Amino acid sequence: MGITHLSGLEVGGVPTLGTNGLPLTTIGTYYFVNSTNGSNGNTGLSADQPLATVAYALDNLVTANRGDTIVVGQGHAEDIAAAGGWTCDTAGVNIIGLGSGSDRPELTFKTATTASVLVSAANVTIANIVGIAGIDLLSQPFDVRAAGCTLGNVANGPIEWQDAGATQAIRQVLTTSAADNLRINLKVAGSITGGTAPVNSVRLVGVDGAIINLDFYGRASTAVVEFVTTACTNVEVYGYVYNSGTTTGTKNVVDTQGSSTWFASLNDGAAGQVQNGGSAAGLSFGGSTLAEQVATGGTAVMVNGNTLFTITGGAIMVRGLFSLCISANDGTASTIQYQAVPTTGTATTISNASASIASAAAGATITLAGTALATAALYAANGPNLIANPGTVLVPAGAIKIVVGTGSTTGTWKHFLRYAPMVPGVTVVGT
Repeated sequence: MGITHLSGLEVGGVPTLGTNGLPLTTIGTYYFVNSTNGSNGNTGLSADQPLATVAYALDNLVTANRGDTIVVGQGHAEDIAAAGGWTCDTAGVNIIGLGSGSDRPELTFKTATTASVLVSAANVTIANIVGIAGIDLLSQPFDVRAAGCTLGNVANGPIEWQDAGATQAIRQVLTTSAADNLRINLKVAGSITGGTAPVNSVRLVGVDGAIINLDFYGRASTAVVEFVTTACTNVEVYGYVYNSGTTTGTKNVVDTQGSSTWFASLNDGAAGQVQNGGSAAGLSFGGSTLAEQVATGGTAVMVNGNTLFTITGGAIMVRGLFSLCISANDGTASTIQYQAVPTTGTATTISNASASIASAAAGATITLAGTALATAALYAANGPNLIANPGTVLVPAGAIKIVVGTGSTTGTWKHFLRYAPMVPGVTVVGT
């Protein structure tokens, strides 16, 4: 047997120890591919005699279920011009790219919008390959139709996708219901300007068991990860997502099918927040959809009609609302009401007027009672306040304002709101 070169290591015959993250094997064959100096007339059994295309190795050389590995050299370039341009129909085959950055092997998907790498055999691994959109509206560049497959891994590197301006893929990964036990490590370097192609990045149909790690930067008009047609089960989604134009997090993971079971934990770059959740309660920033959160306003005198809190992205349940006296009032007999002013709808007071807060000292409080919209806000001159039977006040997107009777206050007050968002992506900002 000839000499096989692996990153400076020379071994006679079939390699028995992995290097550069290549699989350990005792029976599988390594086939080397590099378009820069390869020919499909070569044996492909050494880095000195590489094949020209991965497609040739897949169609003619690999054997099922023995760990055959196609090693794709630095600088390799190959075109995928039709559906199944690479057809991975031999089980247990590994396709591993070498190199980093711009040295990684590149696949340009072109000519037909259905151009694809088709994975139709089980337990296939493809890693450290860069896919490039060479034609607009690509529909399924990585098309997985078998179980136990891996696209990108920690040992070798992710699959990376690159859009070119307005030349964009509709998605990067498409599956069928046969693609159970799927593992995806995907980096998307998409375009955020020009073009209208992107719909979703990973589209799962009926997958049972999947772990998806994302590094997504681009646009997805429907969802970065979407479950469609047939329910998916036991799906986990992790990583970083920047979905341009969507700061509410509502297009990160979407169950269009409606009954999938999944969990996600994401860093949302567009929103600048961490998003967690899943099929039971949806995704939200900072926890489950109804997790309580707190917003705090500034310190200022209270003027009739001033905005205390601005609510965007949806309605909230008000769990607690109170105002704290920071510096003392004079003898003006002001009264306080809280008011909801929705973006769509009619301004409505959510409390009646409090007792007079004349000469209120620092530490005094005013609290929303919440038992009825006509219940007076509770003033406590000494601070502690008892709400015997608080109800829940639903406030739509818009603002919470203050209604001051008998002139503005002279002392300064600070306002606190405890709330639960009704839908993912709600933000509340104190003013």
